Amino acid sequence: LKQKALSELKEIKTDNQIIDNQINKIEKLIQESLNDSLWLDDWRLKENRFLGSRVFQKEFIATRQIEMISRWQRYFSKRYCYKKKKNNPPNFQSILPKLNKIADNLSYADYLLAETIFNKTKQELENLEEEMSFENNKIKKKIKRNLLKISKKNLKKAKNYLKQAKKQRIKKNHSRSILYSMRAWILSQQTKYLINLIKNRGG
Repeated sequence: LKQKALSELKEIKTDNQIIDNQINKIEKLIQESLNDSLWLDDWRLKENRFLGSRVFQKEFIATRQIEMISRWQRYFSKRYCYKKKKNNPPNFQSILPKLNKIADNLSYADYLLAETIFNKTKQELENLEEEMSFENNKIKKKIKRNLLKISKKNLKKAKNYLKQAKKQRIKKNHSRSILYSMRAWILSQQTKYLINLIKNRGG
């Protein structure tokens, strides 16, 4: 979806310097979000939450820029464009549907990224809780239970963020949708860390 969005973006030209410069910035942001150093594979980001969250941050800014272009439509009269010597006024009716589709693809891809790690982490947590029922050491069991409680709270928040991400995407608030997806991804990633911490305590 991200590569498709990038390919479609490269095809959009308006002959208007202001809009074209903005589109070039969006293209650069998407390219940066696809940097191999941030990814494990096509559907998994690096587990370092500071690296992984940069993908969401870049695409949040990219979709904000697209939303900004949509708001600019009323300011681009012919008089303004000629006065500023920025070539012809852009054909918004032609470019806006394409840009909005790109924003939709980005927000959907980021939602899927967050949903994938959420589902995997949720399953790991359920398996761990079942394993802990056989823990005999009372002190270790209490510590693990506390960590498990925190993990459940994290996933509950992550689930709510995913619901908000989906809701905002339906409303076509794509930058806000990406923001919620990022929060869900970060919380799921933190929960994975806690799960590993519980496992490494032994028993």
